[in-house]
Amino acid sequence: MKCYNCEKENLEGSKFCSHCGCTLTMEIEYPFLNNRYKVLEIINAGGMSTVLKAEDQNLGNSICVIKEMSNYFKSQKERIYAVQKFKEEALILAKMRHPNIPIVIDYFVENDKYYLVMNYIKGKNLKQLVEGHPGKALSEDLVKNIGVQICTILEYLHNQNPPIIHRDLKPSNFVMEEDSGNVILIDFGIARKYEPEKTGTLIGTPGYMAPEQYTGKIDLRSDIFGLGSTLHHMITGEDPANRESLEFALVTKLRPDISYHMESIISKALEYNPKRRFHTATEMKMALLQRSYLEINRSTPRSPYKPAPIPEVLPKYIELSRKTNLKHQDLVQKSIPSFPMKTGAATAAPSSEGFIYVQLQSFLDKESIREILNTHIGIDIGAMNIKLVQMNIDERYYMYPNKILIIPTPVGAITNGLITNPQQMGSLLKKAFTDFDIKASKALISIPKNRCHFYSLLMKDMPDSKLQEIIPQLSKEHFPFYKQGIIIDYQAIHSYIPGNEGNMELILAGAEKEIVDGLKQTIEETGLELAGIKFQPFLLNQAINLLVSENIKSKCIAIIDIGAENTSINIVKDGCLWHTSLLSSGGNNFTKEIASKLEINLAKAELLKKKKLKLNLPKGATQSEFILFNIINGILKTMLNDILNVIEKFKIKYKIVWSIPLIFTGGTAILKNFDKYVENELRIRCLKFKMPVSKQESANKDIVSEIGPSLMISFGLAMNKIVQREKFQQDFLEEKPQEKKSLWNILTSKFF
Repeated sequence: MKCYNCEKENLEGSKFCSHCGCTLTMEIEYPFLNNRYKVLEIINAGGMSTVLKAEDQNLGNSICVIKEMSNYFKSQKERIYAVQKFKEEALILAKMRHPNIPIVIDYFVENDKYYLVMNYIKGKNLKQLVEGHPGKALSEDLVKNIGVQICTILEYLHNQNPPIIHRDLKPSNFVMEEDSGNVILIDFGIARKYEPEKTGTLIGTPGYMAPEQYTGKIDLRSDIFGLGSTLHHMITGEDPANRESLEFALVTKLRPDISYHMESIISKALEYNPKRRFHTATEMKMALLQRSYLEINRSTPRSPYKPAPIPEVLPKYIELSRKTNLKHQDLVQKSIPSFPMKTGAATAAPSSEGFIYVQLQSFLDKESIREILNTHIGIDIGAMNIKLVQMNIDERYYMYPNKILIIPTPVGAITNGLITNPQQMGSLLKKAFTDFDIKASKALISIPKNRCHFYSLLMKDMPDSKLQEIIPQLSKEHFPFYKQGIIIDYQAIHSYIPGNEGNMELILAGAEKEIVDGLKQTIEETGLELAGIKFQPFLLNQAINLLVSENIKSKCIAIIDIGAENTSINIVKDGCLWHTSLLSSGGNNFTKEIASKLEINLAKAELLKKKKLKLNLPKGATQSEFILFNIINGILKTMLNDILNVIEKFKIKYKIVWSIPLIFTGGTAILKNFDKYVENELRIRCLKFKMPVSKQESANKDIVSEIGPSLMISFGLAMNKIVQREKFQQDFLEEKPQEKKSLWNILTSKFF
């Protein structure tokens, strides 16, 4: 019987390894864990922990990984140290949300043992990949791809507040997913938050440790060295852990087929002096992606690149007030290796056509996500158009619209946001489902923005469980239309509010019964099950949370939804909706002005607006373009001034001194050069909402390219059930049950 840890043989039936003492059998040890997890096999066993493969009985026997802290130690001091490191790993992983980092599903303590449950990654670790490859070395292209993916992980970790330094990057700590090729960082056992004033203990793996780790003085560049050592191992086949020297042979001496460009990058990452290395993971990623980034003299491994002096503590992100060139790709979660893009916090992959690619980060497995998405469809009924969206994910979890359908709203079907003929509307939708082969069985629908009533109040901070008990009473007090059958929702802002410490701000949302009844009757006519009626501002908030990075979330983003009849201004911060307000002007104001000035009917004016109107006129604009622009220019400037006034009042209220970027959505945002015009007028970075797409799936890309900015609400509806499942799982992780002692209790009581 071979030991999983030291790989040495033992007598058949032995319970413990006679060489290293690790557990060999599990029949008696693991009958069932936490009354939930059926252990299938031992994946790996090390000195501080054992990794188990198990079935989660509560989630349809889905496969998961359980990390069990070892209970065998030489001394009590060693055990205390191991428990501390295990708790730190649990705390770090619980807060991570990145597609290349495992997701924590559960924590528990059983029989005085500590357990951490994560999603299962099917694949080989990079050390196994190298050893199983011909010549025990990987190709340059594969190593480059792996290096870029690891850089994106380091970007995410190093941009946390405070930054997280892994300290033990090596091939065995990464797994390449079998299906997708994604590289997952699976071990955070010795990661720590960066505190420059502290000197740590000697910790890490010899050969992969940066020289400064031997003195306990580390910073973010220590991980750059670990990455360089990992790449050197994979591309040369030489394991640095087997050497006593810190010197690395030139890559091209061991592999003459490797480019000098790749050699120079690895050599720079492995510089003895941290100041000579890449300063950030982003810089190293750019070097891997851009072949002309460095020109190195072939006779020396040392780079002539001379970096500018850097502070002792590297900035965790670029402040938005200083970041004048913020682009849409800066706001999304995940970077794609084939598109170089340097940003302060996160990167995305814009294609040459302007698309973005975003990986869904979820507790759920791929098939569960697809089942939810294929079952639900989002329906956004507007005054001009009805927009239907059904989302899906590809093999690598990239979101894309599986179905997009735009139906003109029948004349007279909606009056001031109220569906006047639900039977007609429902029959129209039902026919569309049949004609376009939409298989959804459940529908989510939005309440028109002009029929969403909001009330904001400041009150003493309290837990959500207690808040839920008083929401009905608060709604009765502040909504005069309160009665049976209305829809109520809320959002509590527990974040720090300047001048009101100890208080929270509550945003109540309500919709009248007649609005709700019209939406319900419409869905009944379609034959679909009504899965939810949602308030548009909350949907916009959910949509942006699916796309933006954690660092950007902590700042403010203003989502401006310009509909046909109204414009809503929605400001989100820390993942929450902090403000929503409504302007009475919308895209129809432009149409009416064009019809009036040119003395044509509204239908022709609407067509001219969509097809001929250009904003931010270029040189050589035609006479018709110039005339149309001048007709609506005054109205548009007035609208933008109203938007700016709302944002400025918000900034004063919450003492915000930096510029708030704007994201525009709605039909008017489709107008040509709209974002450029607004940016020039307001001197604020302005973006149009972009629907995420997949490189593997081409479905609806043409529609997304043409009308994508108008689909933000329907996108939020289509993804709503996934968001709810994620929130439920997150709440489950953060709850503190009293009936039994849990690791989460220990973590929260110690660190919060």
